[in-house]
Amino acid sequence: MRYRPDIDGLRAVAVLSVLFYHARVGLDGGVVGIDIFFAISGFLITGLLYKSITAGTFSYTNFWERRVRRLVPVLIVLTGFVAIVSPLVLLPEDLKDLGGSLVAGPVLLSNVYFLRVIEGGYFADQPETRPLLHTWTLGVEEQFYLLLPISLALLYRFFPRRLGGILIAVCAFSFALSVWLTSSYESFAYLTLPSRAWEFLMGGLLVIWLQARGGGLPFSQRSREAMAWTGAAMIAGAVLCYHPGMRLSGSAAMLPCLGTILILLANASEPLTSVGRLLGHPWAVRTGQISYSIYLWHWPLVAWSLYLGLLVSPASKILICLLVYLVSYASWSWIETPIRSRRVLPQRRAMMGVYAVYVLVSITFGQLYVAKEGFPQFWPQAASETIALPVARMIDLQAQDPQVPTLGSPRTGPGGFLLWGDCHAMSLALLLHRLGQEYHQSGLQLIKGAPAPLLNWGQEMASGGNNPDFRDQWRDLTLKTIRNNEIHTIFMLRDWSNYSRRQSLGRYDEFFPTPPREGSGQGEENLSQDLKDTIRTLNRLGVRVVLVCGFPSQPTANSRNLRLTSRWPMLAPPPMDEATHRALNASFYRVLEDLPQTPGFTVVDPARIILGWSQLTLDHVPLYMDATHLSDRGAALLRPLFEPIFQTMKADASETGRPLEQDPPRSDGP
Repeated sequence: MRYRPDIDGLRAVAVLSVLFYHARVGLDGGVVGIDIFFAISGFLITGLLYKSITAGTFSYTNFWERRVRRLVPVLIVLTGFVAIVSPLVLLPEDLKDLGGSLVAGPVLLSNVYFLRVIEGGYFADQPETRPLLHTWTLGVEEQFYLLLPISLALLYRFFPRRLGGILIAVCAFSFALSVWLTSSYESFAYLTLPSRAWEFLMGGLLVIWLQARGGGLPFSQRSREAMAWTGAAMIAGAVLCYHPGMRLSGSAAMLPCLGTILILLANASEPLTSVGRLLGHPWAVRTGQISYSIYLWHWPLVAWSLYLGLLVSPASKILICLLVYLVSYASWSWIETPIRSRRVLPQRRAMMGVYAVYVLVSITFGQLYVAKEGFPQFWPQAASETIALPVARMIDLQAQDPQVPTLGSPRTGPGGFLLWGDCHAMSLALLLHRLGQEYHQSGLQLIKGAPAPLLNWGQEMASGGNNPDFRDQWRDLTLKTIRNNEIHTIFMLRDWSNYSRRQSLGRYDEFFPTPPREGSGQGEENLSQDLKDTIRTLNRLGVRVVLVCGFPSQPTANSRNLRLTSRWPMLAPPPMDEATHRALNASFYRVLEDLPQTPGFTVVDPARIILGWSQLTLDHVPLYMDATHLSDRGAALLRPLFEPIFQTMKADASETGRPLEQDPPRSDGP
């Protein structure tokens, strides 16, 4: 097969599309570069195989020696680099996950491994936690080439006249399977060989047809130009218009694959089309020649940058792309080319040794990281701090007789406080628990993942099992808990801003995918009325209501970068400033101003303290768990806001003669 510079140009288009997509420079459909790669690979490798099989010179050993020489030298350097650097970057659970991918790589099962561990679909997961995620494509490709040589050889020997028809049937079946699986099991369709084989076979069928013709194309130059520009438009349309929210396997993958086939076909004979000449530009050709190194090196470098929160500004994205190109050029010059051209390690036995070293290095590091659980002992304790789950508990509304978890001092009779809210209330559980112990107050916690601590507002949430009576269950259980336990103080907490700033943040539908029932609270006016009704009802029951405002959100913070600051303090995200917080929550603060000021109602605003923090860590310990939830350490700093309430509760108990709870044994933890 003659050298075709346009194919290297196509490789450049494919790899740069993938690079720019991962580096987040604007090509949301750039991931279709993988489809372009598969079609090109099928065209080239099938062409070499078919030519040697028909000539009677095919050797399975020679074929795989060339594959190892082509792929493994750079792969072993990359794998060793990732294995050595990752312990400095990845948190223990992510390092353990890397161990699994290191083990899967040498046995050509990376795609199977990622299919097993990825949750929520390939694009819904957090890909930056897996620096070897991109090796799934190598798994698919090499699985295909384990089967293709022997399949072609057998078909050519026993069914030479039916070979093309059989391959067409297999290609059609694989495509149909991909379309079907995309609608029912998208991850399987995206990551596995049975639903990807058609992309390789499209290229393979084209090259077999071209070799069978043995001459020029039966198309005029004008027709070839039209084919080439149509193919270019298909690829450009996919790269520019597709996005990760789409299902990109199945029929969606046909557009870039067919575009690639049209360009390969249109330029299969001289003279090249104008598209072929553009793709044959020296810069495009050089980029295509180093495309394998670009593909291998780009993802670990980009993933670590994303993982550490460094890939934010346009300048940082451009810089990482330039770094990838430079590293890849060096890799191609110093590793790929010398070994592939046999200037270095020319013997076949040497290639067997290279692959053995790859297997040894990858599996050894992988098994070590898995066995040692990612070496959590090498991280400061702060990296593993979480909300105090031994204290914080969510209620199970699906239980026949839901048991309300306790807080504070052991209960010896009626009376006490209630922590009532959504998952944000869990952040206060340990603080209120310790205050309850200190001031001899028993408590309960009525916490559920998403519903509001309101009596007349509810939502049919997934966490409620899509139960249409979820709102009634929530209200009835709350009132039953208050009456049966003679609750005297309620702390109401959730991220109230979700109700009052639906339009400004667009977060309402994320938390509440099903519209509220007709007449339920929605927006500023109805939230105000719902709060008034709830406060009035609880006051009539003799309950003091403490409305706790939501914690100021920290848009630049997430659970990962906050934990990483325990080792890398310079990664600490900046805290929310007061002006931005007030602007984002202006609607909710207007609701507060509209609420009646009564002796039985108190507002506690954590923002009074939190907005005074100069950073989101204290002694390298995170004060937030993520963008909206406080850590135990952060919640402890709110003690000045809640301690006066517990002092009042203790004084009221003394005045009314209500017995104080027994003082439990002192303890520093839950």
